[in-house]
Amino acid sequence: MTKQIPVHNYKREINHQWIISLTLIICLIFITFFLRWTNNRINELAEEVKTVKVEQKEVKQVMLSDENVIEARITCYAPTGNLTASGKVPKNGMIAVSDRTIAFGTEIIIDGQTYIVEDRTNKRFENFSLMTVDIFWEDSLESCLDFGVQYKNIIIK
Repeated sequence: MTKQIPVHNYKREINHQWIISLTLIICLIFITFFLRWTNNRINELAEEVKTVKVEQKEVKQVMLSDENVIEARITCYAPTGNLTASGKVPKNGMIAVSDRTIAFGTEIIIDGQTYIVEDRTNKRFENFSLMTVDIFWEDSLESCLDFGVQYKNIIIK
């Protein structure tokens, strides 16, 4: 009797390895896309949480406040080298307002930050339907321009 030598089927083994490799590649692609989507979603949720925290802070201040709460047009202004209308050197924390009835030294809260009225806006800003609050901005002129015009609820103490 002759002994038969088992024949190894290399084509079948190569075909299985190819299928396994392709399956692993597809799984890696899926995992990569899933992780990117998850990371993007986490970043979106983090931004939403920041927004909600700011809104909660504003609501809490309004609820605890007996002061005047109004909507205002918020802008910023950069250093000009001039003194404020109250005669002080401008610095962070100072604001100019278009409402001439608000006394110098009055505190105004914007987004949880307390500012002191020490300046007046140009008279042309009195023509807006909302009071203009101009925040003194020591940062760059570019970042001031990026701030633009915003509309927010403020608290006048």
